[in-house]
Amino acid sequence: MSGQFFDVTIESDRVIATARTPAAAARIPDRVATLRAIATLMPEERLPRVIHDSSNSVTMTRLPGDPIGREDIVREDAIEQVAHDLSAFLTTLHGIDTLRAKELGIPGPIEGRWRRFASETRTKLFPLMSEEGRARADRELILMEELPKVPARLIHGDLGGANMLFTKSRDIPHLTGVVDWDESHLGDPAEDLASLAATFGMDVMLRIVAQLGLDEAIAGRILMIQGTFALQQALAGFNDDDLAELDDGLIAYR
Repeated sequence: MSGQFFDVTIESDRVIATARTPAAAARIPDRVATLRAIATLMPEERLPRVIHDSSNSVTMTRLPGDPIGREDIVREDAIEQVAHDLSAFLTTLHGIDTLRAKELGIPGPIEGRWRRFASETRTKLFPLMSEEGRARADRELILMEELPKVPARLIHGDLGGANMLFTKSRDIPHLTGVVDWDESHLGDPAEDLASLAATFGMDVMLRIVAQLGLDEAIAGRILMIQGTFALQQALAGFNDDDLAELDDGLIAYR
């Protein structure tokens, strides 16, 4: 199977991620360091452990379970279980001591991150968009530039889709693993919640927000971040010379 940056080979007891681009290969040392740091910070969690790494691949332990989608959590008891498991996971993740995370080399908050993202998107991607697409993107970027600064927490950074693994008991999914920690950093917890909203829908996300004891006002910040996911994908594809990812991210802006 192929991801945005890595081709993944799944064996009985291990997973081998091989870089698809030179840029992805260059990030492998940081990827390995992050995985080892996360394993130190969350030893009780079901996270992948590094077995071996080379200049263009990383071999990790295989975790049990498979990704699920919205169609797998239609029943009320399934929705409640998934929300419970994810809120428990985020309580641990977002509750980690940020000073300890910094000591272990976890990347810190990027000052002016969203302003830089907006500037880079306008410079690199706007020439590839239609006039209507540029207007839509500009509206989304203006909202991101105005996002309030919040206390940083350790976040996964890409908590959606194939990066969460579940096993089913009586058709109810239970979270068994979280993979692909490449984007983990100290940042806004709303980024993780935005990924969950995109994957499972607003109902599940709002239940998680409630179980975490967060103010529902965070939903606005979550929606703003979620609204730029396609642009984030397109910009990453542009920077990595991945035309398939670039084109897919820009579909709504052509």
